[in-house]
Amino acid sequence: LFPTLPMCMYGVAEFALASVLYHADFLRTNLQRNRPLWKSTLFQDEAMLNTLKSKVVCCMPKEARGRMEATGIPPHV
Repeated sequence: LFPTLPMCMYGVAEFALASVLYHADFLRTNLQRNRPLWKSTLFQDEAMLNTLKSKVVCCMPKEARGRMEATGIPPHV
């Protein structure tokens, strides 16, 4: 998923991507259209965005099955 990123950064990248995907609708509503984000492959390819977005699950840590997943939302919220 991140071919040019060092392996030590994969965890950070996964969390960042999950956060952007989770907040995509908010970002579309609140960010100006001239932002570089809208020119990224992620937002240029609606099918890819929706496929990845469907894989993002928001839950409390105790509900997570397996390892901790990237969420972008603090547990106290």
